[in-house]
Amino acid sequence: MTFKLLLSRLQIAVLMIGLAAAATGCKNDDPTDTSATVTTDDAADAVAASLSADASGVSTQTADAAAVASGSVPAAKGESVQADTTVTKTRSNNNGVSSYSYSLTYTYTQNGAAQPSMNFGYTATGQYSLPRVSSNDNSTAAWTLTALNAASLSAAAEIKVDGSYTRNGSQTSKVRSLNSFTSAISYNLTDVVVNRVSRTLKSGTMVVSISGSTTGGQAFSYNGTITINSSVSATLVLNGVTYNINITTGTVA
Repeated sequence: MTFKLLLSRLQIAVLMIGLAAAATGCKNDDPTDTSATVTTDDAADAVAASLSADASGVSTQTADAAAVASGSVPAAKGESVQADTTVTKTRSNNNGVSSYSYSLTYTYTQNGAAQPSMNFGYTATGQYSLPRVSSNDNSTAAWTLTALNAASLSAAAEIKVDGSYTRNGSQTSKVRSLNSFTSAISYNLTDVVVNRVSRTLKSGTMVVSISGSTTGGQAFSYNGTITINSSVSATLVLNGVTYNINITTGTVA
């Protein structure tokens, strides 16, 4: 073998190695996995947060509704009150941070001798960051509050809440595949009981759905129910998978 032929073969080998390295480098420059999708575990984290106090979720708003019922209603039968207000709340603790601006509206009616009721609504915009998920979102609610076994909401030990709740936004998971996604979460509250004094959830059922898509365009949709077990515990069944939710922190197990 001549020296020139050997040199030519060495040059070809070096060129092949260089092309292979370049191809590998191009693959590493784009780490996005467009095939990733939102699992039931990812969705459960977002739903649990939307219920929790630490993410200013449903439990926070039922507490606000109980507070309004406790101190802002007339005593005389036949009277009614309409009001609206805007409040900003920032919640910070070891579990994370949430900051939301709320617009609250309510109409209270004594209904003569019948049990009094209140139409309670709100809109909220803000963000939260919890250990498992963070979010920028907005939410709305339209609820009817009814006193249980009392002549007025302000005297009732317990208040029943019925109505709808929606929460739309973008979330980033901090666990598993670290998915980023947009979602629409919808609740239907039926006979949800709130302790007016402690302003905590006591019992009831919520039908829930969550749908959306990842940044890679993968769509997802899950449906389920939430059963309130106590002021700090709820059970979520999402597409047949059962999760235990801490209502305060929004963590699931």
